[in-house]
Formats: sequence, structure tokens, C-alpha cells
Amino acid sequence: MQEIIASWERQSPAIRVLRAFLGMTFLYAGWVKASDPKYFASGFVESVSAAARTTPISQLVEWVTLSPNLFAWAVIVTELAVGLFTLLGVAAFATALVGAFLTLILWPSSNWVVPDHFLAAAPAYLILWLVYALTLRERRSGPRGRAATDRRGFLRGALSVLTVAGLTVIGRFISRPEQAAPSA
Repeated sequence: MQEIIASWERQSPAIRVLRAFLGMTFLYAGWVKASDPKYFASGFVESVSAAARTTPISQLVEWVTLSPNLFAWAVIVTELAVGLFTLLGVAAFATALVGAFLTLILWPSSNWVVPDHFLAAAPAYLILWLVYALTLRERRSGPRGRAATDRRGFLRGALSVLTVAGLTVIGRFISRPEQAAPSA
């Protein structure tokens, strides 16, 4: 816990706000998807199908339509992990790069159907993730910036992974639609 607090204290107030915003936003995005029964029923598939017709990376998006539930789960788990890892400071630089990469992938595949795609939120998130990664990169020079390989660092990472798995399962359990009684 002290390392988590110290990781926040080492950062400037502006970077703390950025870190909190990105972490909470990605946690929330993953949670909303995991707990929304429509996301798996039709939301993700419809979004990907619409994007496949309009996106500049249509061949890649069509590949996703071969197994949409697998990719839907991958997005949920990645968003939850990135959000939690960002807030806890677990593998901060790598986490920021994963957040930027996920945003970069989702921008042309889902936000391209917005008439003015440059007005969608993805470009702003991409810039925010890159700014956060660059500030972490500057601070990484030196022995304190290396990934934690001690027991506490390992336990913090393992606890984070278990928390992400638990949130995913809980969100999915909550999202199950009620079974309708058979009509007579």
C-alpha cells in the first residue's frame, strides 16, 4: 500500500489528475461492458459489423467478426486491467502503452461510424495515454523506474489480476437477463 501511495506522491498534481481520470474511465468502461447484457447479445457485434463497412481497417475488423465474443471479452478484461493497473501503478509504463494501443485499435474500428470521427473521444484518449506514457518514460531513467520484481510488486500485480477477473465475473453475473416464464 505504501508503494501505491508513493507512486502517487512522486507525480505532479497534473499527472495525478490524468492518471486518476484514465484509470477510472477505463475501469468504468470495462465494468459497463461486463455488466451490460446487450453488449454481448448485440451491441458489440452490431458495432463491429457497422465499423467493418466504413472503417479504413475493415479487413482487420472483419477478422474480429469471426469470433466477436472472444474479442468482446478481450476488450472488457483489457479495459478493467488497464484501469486498475493505472490506479495502482502496476507496470505503469507498459500499462500506459496498452491503454494507448487499445484506444488506437478502437478508434478506427468503433468510432469511425461517428459522422465527424475526429470529434469522437478516441483521439483525445490516445493523446492522453501518450502524454501519460511519455511522462512515465521521463521518470523511468534510474533504478526506481524499473518494473518491480520484488515480492510486494509481484503480489500487487497478482492481486490486480485477480481483482480484474473478479470484476469481470461479477459484472457478467449481474448482466444476465432474467429468464422469462414460458407462456401458456
